[in-house]
Amino acid sequence: MPCIPTDLSAFVTVVLLDTYGGVNRARLDEALPTGWELVVDVVGPNAQNRVIAPMSLVHQYLVPVPQRTPRLAEAVNHQVSSRAG
Repeated sequence: MPCIPTDLSAFVTVVLLDTYGGVNRARLDEALPTGWELVVDVVGPNAQNRVIAPMSLVHQYLVPVPQRTPRLAEAVNHQVSSRAG
């Protein structure tokens, strides 16, 4: 049985790796059951480094309103290209 959040997270990860030249790695996070989370390091405009957690990004756009799923691709692009704040 497919799991939409997991499938979307995998898709976002592939987009970040293939489209934006990202590099995936594990980031320690003791709050999670695994003790780590997958993140993707990308370089945005003006050589700004970004660290994006695909599962967290997908979760943000699926909860509480799944209808926001079409905006997920826009959010991926925004995460890569937005200014550090």
